[in-house]
Amino acid sequence: MKKILWIVCLCLVFAYSLEVNGQTTSKGDIRFFYSKNQAKKLQIDYVSEFYFGQQSIQTIDKEYFAFLQPFRVKATGKLEKGPNFIQITDNRQTYTGWNLELKQENQFSDSEGRILDGASISFEHGRAVTNSTSELPDGKERFVLFPNESVNVMQAKEGTGEGSFQFVWGKDAEEGEKSIHLSVPGRTIKYDTNYTTNFQWILVSAPWQ
Repeated sequence: MKKILWIVCLCLVFAYSLEVNGQTTSKGDIRFFYSKNQAKKLQIDYVSEFYFGQQSIQTIDKEYFAFLQPFRVKATGKLEKGPNFIQITDNRQTYTGWNLELKQENQFSDSEGRILDGASISFEHGRAVTNSTSELPDGKERFVLFPNESVNVMQAKEGTGEGSFQFVWGKDAEEGEKSIHLSVPGRTIKYDTNYTTNFQWILVSAPWQ
């Protein structure tokens, strides 16, 4: 007759109290720097051109809308269109603030100096946007620009404005395509030719006074 021997193991779990015999601290460190192509400066990175297309000659008051800004989606390479914008970068680390001003240097004119008398440009749905943690600059949501006149578009008050910021006209393409328009009176004589103008964007390292 076989005997079966059962062996019972008693497992005991002991909890040890660890005595703290001392403590210290260690450090983590990282150093950021500007590369050679990232100089510490205040600059305009980009500004949209305003194209109002080819239009038939009219003898009534008309508004012509600026084309949207084309851009390529980085992830897909697809060409899209969005609101017109200007981008500012401040890498100076001085936090003195800055001001962006827009001036139309001359009335729309052709190669012979003939102008679109009475024409003006309206900007609407303007707003500042950024991926930075800095406070957003102030800006003018809407304004009308006349030849040889200046408008304060955007300003970063003292203590703010560090990083990159865009001022866009329209929250999306649908709103953007109606945000900048050229108004031309019907009484204005128009010739079968191209009319152009120049816009001067002035960025200074001081906020509005």
